Order: sequence, then C-alpha cells, then structure tokens
Amino acid sequence: MHNLSTGSHYKAAYIYCRVTKFAVQLCQFMSRIYYPAVILLIASTLLMVKPQNLSAETPGQNKKILILNSYNYGYIWSDLEMSGIESVFKESGMPIDIHIEYLDTKRVYDQKHLENIFRLFKYKFTKDKFDIIISADNDALAFMLKHRAELFPGTPLVFCGINNFSPYMISGQKNITGVVETIDYSKTIEIALKLFPDAFSIVAVTDETITGQAHAKKIKELEPQFKGRASLTVLNLNNMTMRDLQLRLSALDENHIVLLLAHFKDKTGRSYSIQESLGILAKISNAPSFVVTEDRVGSGVVGGMVVSGYFQGRTAAHIAIRILGGEKPESIPIVTESANKYIFDYNALKRCGIREASLPMGSIIKNRPVSFYETYKKTILAVISLFAIFLSLLAGLSYNIIKKTKLEKELRANQERLSAILSTVPDGITAMDTEGNITYANSAAESILGLDRKDITARRYNDLKWKIYSVNGSLVNKDDLPFSLVKNTDKQVFGLEHSITHPDGSKAFLSINAAPLHDTKGLFNGVIASISDITDRVNAQKELLESQNRFNMFMKYLPGFAYIKDINGRHIYANERFKTETHINPEDLSRMTNKEIWSDSAAHQLTMHDNDVIQKGTPVVFEETLNIKGDERIFISYKFPIPAKDGSLLLGGISIDITEQKKLEDQLMHSQKMEAVGTLAGGVAHDFNNILTAILGYAHLALMKLQNDEKLKQHMERIIESSQKAALLTQRLLAFSRKQTLNLVAIDAREIIKHFEQLIIRLLPENIELKISLTNEPLPILADTTQIEQVLMNLSTNARDAMPDGGTLEISAAADLFDEEKIKETGFGEHGRYARISVKDTGCGIDCEIKDKIFEPFFTTKEPGKGTGLGLSMVYGTIRKHEGYIDVISEINKGSRFDIYLPIAEAQSPPELL
Repeated sequence: MHNLSTGSHYKAAYIYCRVTKFAVQLCQFMSRIYYPAVILLIASTLLMVKPQNLSAETPGQNKKILILNSYNYGYIWSDLEMSGIESVFKESGMPIDIHIEYLDTKRVYDQKHLENIFRLFKYKFTKDKFDIIISADNDALAFMLKHRAELFPGTPLVFCGINNFSPYMISGQKNITGVVETIDYSKTIEIALKLFPDAFSIVAVTDETITGQAHAKKIKELEPQFKGRASLTVLNLNNMTMRDLQLRLSALDENHIVLLLAHFKDKTGRSYSIQESLGILAKISNAPSFVVTEDRVGSGVVGGMVVSGYFQGRTAAHIAIRILGGEKPESIPIVTESANKYIFDYNALKRCGIREASLPMGSIIKNRPVSFYETYKKTILAVISLFAIFLSLLAGLSYNIIKKTKLEKELRANQERLSAILSTVPDGITAMDTEGNITYANSAAESILGLDRKDITARRYNDLKWKIYSVNGSLVNKDDLPFSLVKNTDKQVFGLEHSITHPDGSKAFLSINAAPLHDTKGLFNGVIASISDITDRVNAQKELLESQNRFNMFMKYLPGFAYIKDINGRHIYANERFKTETHINPEDLSRMTNKEIWSDSAAHQLTMHDNDVIQKGTPVVFEETLNIKGDERIFISYKFPIPAKDGSLLLGGISIDITEQKKLEDQLMHSQKMEAVGTLAGGVAHDFNNILTAILGYAHLALMKLQNDEKLKQHMERIIESSQKAALLTQRLLAFSRKQTLNLVAIDAREIIKHFEQLIIRLLPENIELKISLTNEPLPILADTTQIEQVLMNLSTNARDAMPDGGTLEISAAADLFDEEKIKETGFGEHGRYARISVKDTGCGIDCEIKDKIFEPFFTTKEPGKGTGLGLSMVYGTIRKHEGYIDVISEINKGSRFDIYLPIAEAQSPPELL
C-alpha cells in the first residue's frame, strides 16, 4: 500500500486531475481508432484464454535444482524461504525438477551430525547431477563450501539468508553468488516512532545467543542516532526468567515501544520457540511490539522493516534463473542490500488502532481477511478489462455527440475543486520540478514560509535566504534536503525537520514529508511536499529540556537528600547527593525500601513517618536520625504526598543535615546557662561580700578586746579565719560572674608557667612527678597573671587529687593555629594564632557521661566538704574573660588533659577591660 503521511490525499487529488485529462484525450483518440479498437477487443478476449503448457518440454529436458536448507520443514523462516524460491520458479514457467534437503541444524548441530549428512549425500547423489544448487542460510552455505568440490564439482551455487557476510567467507570459491541478509534496525525504530509519536522509550529484548549478542550491539550503536527522540534500553533474557520479562513488559504503557529481537533462552536455561516466546510476550504489554525478521510477524507484534525470508528466497531464485539462462555466476554481483520489506500484522494494527493509510508505501499486511475481490481477482480483472475496452469503444462512438465545451467545463471544475481542497488544508503543499524550482504553493504554505505565493514560486528549494538549519542549529547540507533525498533515491521521505528564517528575521521550525512525481513513462518528474509548522512543539521541547536541566541542577546542588517513594516504600527517585552518601547503585535503588538502605531502627522510624504522611495526606516535618558513613547524623525532613496517575499517593521528601546546627544549639544553651548562673552568683557574692566585710570588721574589734581571754580569743580567730575563707569564695564567685576586673598585661605565657612551677612544686607529694615542656617560640599574650596562675593552680590540684597513688603531672606550652579544619575539629574558636597551655595527668580520668558537666558551677564529684564545685567553673569563666577557650580530653584510667587556648597578641593594644 502507498502512504504520503499528511500529503497523501494532496497527491491523490493531483493524480486524479491528470487522469481526468488523460481520459478526455483518450476519448478523442478512440474516436479516430474505432475499428482498430474492435480488433483490440477481440485480441484481448482471445489472450484471456491462458495457453496450457505452451513451453512444455519433455521430462528429460527439465532443469534439475538442489535446494539445501539449513533448518527444517515447519520452521517458519525456512518455510518462507522455500515459498519464495518456489514462487519464482512457478512464475517463470521454466520446466524444472526441484530436490529439497534439510540439515536440521536448529535441533541438532554438531560435527558428527554434519559428517553423517555428508556421507549420506555422497551415497545418495552418486549418479545425480544438478544444474544449480541453492543454499539457504549460513549452515547450508558452510556445508556446501566445505563439500561442494567432492559432492557436486563444478555446479553453480546461489546462496541466500546469509548474515554477517564478508567476502572472506567465499574466498577461493568459483561459480558462486547470492544474496546477503542485512537487518535494518533503524527503519523499524523510525516507523515505530512515526506510528506512536508520543513514545519516548525503545525497549529491545534479546538473549545471550550469538544472534542475540549481535542484536544488542547494533541497538547500542543506534543510541546517538535517536538521542533526544527516544531512549534505547536492552533487556537480556539470560539475566531474568521469562516470568520476570513478562512482568517488566506488562508494566510498560503506550509511551514505550518493545523491540522483540532474540528471546529463546532465559536464565533458568529453558529454551522457547519463536511462536512460544512471541505468544507469551507480544500480548501482555500495553506497549506495541515490533520485530526485524519476517518469521516473527503474525504472533501479536505490529511488524516493522523486516528481513523477509520469502523475498530472500525470491531474490536467490531470480539469480538462479539468470544462471540457468546462460549467465555466469561471476558476472552476477552478490546482492548486499537485503530485499527487506515493511511487513505488518493486520490483527495487531487493528488492536493498536493504526490505520493502514499511515503505513509506508508498499507495506505488506499479513492476516488480512480474504475479500471477495482477492478470491476472484483474475475473473474480476478480466471482466473489468472487457468492460474498460467496451467503455472505451463506447466513449469513442459517443465522442461526436459530446461537446468539447462540456469536457473543458468538467476539467475546469476538477481543477477548481482540487485548488479549493488544497487551499483549505492546514498543511503547506508545494510542488517542485525536476530542478527543484517551486512551481506551486497553497495558502497554508504562504503562512508557514512567511512569503506570498509569488515569492515562493520564484525560489528554489535550497534558497540561501531561507538559511536552512537543523533543529539543533547546524547548517543542513544541500544533499540532505528533502528534494535532494527524494530525487537521489526516488523514494518518499517522512518527518524531515529543519528551521528556516522568515523575511522579518523570525525563525520557524518545519516538518516535511516529500514524495517523487513521475510522468507517464515512470520517469522522475518532480517532487510534491507537505509542510507542517512545528515551531511551538520544538520550543516546547526546548523549554521542557531546560526545565529538566534546571530541576536536575537544583537537585544536584540541594544541600540535602531529595527522594520520591511509591506506595510500597520503594525509591523511584533520589538526587545525586542521596546516591553518593548512601553508596547505592542507581539501578538498584528502584528496588530498595527503607529497610534495605538504613539500619533497622532508622528504617522503622522512617517508615512510621512515611506512613503518617500518606495517611494524613498533608505535609509533615520530622526530625530523623540516620547513620551516614558510620556517623550518627540528625536530619530535618520535610515530607509531603504526591498524587500518582493511578490515583494512589507517592511520597516526596527533602532531608537536610542539621547535625552541626544541633551542636551549636547545645553550645549556645550551655553558654546561656553558664551566663545566667554567673549573673546569679555575682549578685549573691556581691551582697554576701558586704555582709562578710561587716563580720570581719566587728570580729577584729572584738579580738582586740579579748587580750586576756585566750579561749574566746581562739574562737574569735576561728570566726575571722572562716570569714576570710568565705570572702575568698565570694572572690571566686565574682571572678566566675566576670564582675571582677582584670589587670591585663603583655606577658609571655612561658613566663607565667615558669613562675607557677615554683608555687606548685611545694604542693605535690613525692609520688607525683612534675614535667614542664615549653616551646622555644615566644608566646606573647594579654593576661591577668594572678588569675591565670589561679587557673593553673585549680587544674593542678584537681590533677593531684586524681592521682592518689602517684603519677605524672605535665604542663606544656606551644603555639597553635585555628583554621577552618581546626575550628571544625574542636567545635569552637575563631581564625588566628593561639598560645596553647596544656595540663595533663595520668590519673583516673573523667567519665564521658559527666565530662560535659564539669564546667557547670557547683558541680563536683568530691565528697561533701571537700569541694565547692566552683573550681572548674571559675577556670572556664577566667579563660572566657581572656577571650580564650578551654577543652578537655579524657579517658577512664588513662588520665586527662586540659587545653587552654589564649589569643597571641600581635602587637595590639589591650582590649577593653571588663
């Protein structure tokens, strides 16, 4: 059948006018040849009586032909080849005797089997001599190349159905030619995308056989050709069971196209015949199925540009007839272009709602119900021919009474009707002569091309003013334009897309279908084309692509996880950060749930949250804890429902890592708590200090009047001593609350430690060794020496108390640099250089459960009466007043180390004193 896409009816109208004009001319001519026409009628009637065996020869003159088929009778491909061969010999009328042998290699293929066949043939054909041999498919050709010289010396050989052919295969062989089998995957995919323009995915099914591997390789090579139009995916049956493949294909909708290539053996090792596998696969999916070989058409698949066993056989038979007619095999070139055909299944076309008018010209439809016309075709044609001849004679006899003006009026009416039709169609229609000059354009063409009709018909198809570019922006070569392609190939072309520039500078995108026109002799006589404006579609596609790119970039740089899960909790989308952090293969992600990605506790938590969102149907914010690369991280997750096509709900989510923010919050709360306690302690200490001042004053006055009473004097001295201790405690509280003023001086931190060494050495028992380690580098700081010594004293006495059985106390000083890495490691500090003073002991250490509380005021682990709980809190307050930091590192039974960081003075003036 013929097809010109949207331009088919335009061409039909054009041809109709030409035929009408020709009929008028025929009538004029018949009036002058009335009597010869009568004679023609009689002769035609006689010719309809088919001669019987006019060329019959005696049996001894029949040509003997041996056909060697690789496979077996009943194998569809083989039967198609044999049918094609036999049809040609039948049509030729040549007296022949055909002998057919099958190698049966589809069912049995080993060297012993082939050797047995060779011995059988050697015995069987000892006295037979054949005029020609036809071998079908690779196994038969290989067999004949190996044994022809011994079995059938000098006999010409014609082969067909040969795939992966190379001249090397027949090197050194004589009297041989044939036809090669070449699969055209590209045209099958093109026609599939044309018939289903909304499809964006091609899924090719193959297996691990040699043929299957060849299919997969060819499909991969086509990916660049269809990039941007459809994705190409290969499903290997050897990696799944037939049931798995059924489930995969049943999930596909009409936006996918299935290409069934090779599917004979699944991963269980079970083999399937073509009919069995196609019967299983072709009818389970909503996606249309296409094939590339004829033997697969008719089992539920739509069809495609297929390698036809029937036409392979016909081509080989035609070559054989030429050789039997006297031509030498060497003079007949090997046919390297397969006689591939567009073949479709009638039932599949109906099921998919595809009109036959949309199929390419010359397409073959299988399984079409046999019509009355096809049943009695010869009889009907004979009657029509007789009727046509009688009608022609009647036209000739009646011509003298038909006025010429009436014929001209009808012709004008036809032309006006055609013109009216072409002027109302939405697509642009143009016609070009043999040189590419535009000879006709309809109204729609004016609008689409941005010119009036006179300007269009004054141009050639490749006018430079149009600035013809491809959709992707590259300049289109002259030979790739529709007119050139049609003229050079004499075939119609479909869906060629490119852009042109209008006279006003605007750009339009066009889709063009074009077909050749022929004169009465069948010679090329120009091109007719239909033009569609696809500017809106192309711009929409570009906007969609840009939108997708923006979305992908957004998701790529989103500072967290983004994901979508189906109703069963399986991940159907995740951004790049999610995949990178979890180390999950993207291909595996679609099969994984929370339980397969996270720990049991985290998965349980996530699943509860997911179900909560789905049940409520509204967005919900959660705080979730996940283990990332062995580290416990805290996330704030915003989860929300997404409606799906089937009416169910999907779950979308964005999770942001807030672990560091949490740490900062904890530090801020601790700082605020310390500040509040300090404020309270300062107020109490200030008032208490005033009371102590009065007590001490009155106590001293009382002591002066108790010179003779020693017992009361001792009591009063104890009161004074206790009051002084209380005063010292208030000083500590004032220091902790930062209400005690600082006497900052520029001093080397090493000098403070050297002076402190003389103080502390007298307080340490003999079983504790003191080590001092100082850097050679100066460590200038701004500090209140007395308060820094008090800090060292508190830390040293705590270290002494932690080593009741003895040990080592080490005090060291060195410079340290706070950069981004150091700040991130410690969790505090600002950029700059610091003097680090470390107090380290080998004592009992600090339990990790209380380590975060040791700087809190009034917290102590000592027995009642042995500690106030202000020592370390005062240390903390003093260091912060010096704009420094303190850190502790400790392990149970391995000692503790307190690191004090004081800013190094870089020739700066002292800060404002508090």
